[in-house]
Amino acid sequence: MKTLILYNSTTHGNTRKLAEALADELNAVIQEPGGIEPPALKEAS
Repeated sequence: MKTLILYNSTTHGNTRKLAEALADELNAVIQEPGGIEPPALKEAS
């Protein structure tokens, strides 16, 4: 099973940095909610 991390970073990019660190540790994919496509959701299941 793959892990998909959805994040929304609007100001200073701190949330993105945290999401990237989590993705590195979990070997996960990160995406912003507006950039996610249904095939990516299927791949993460």
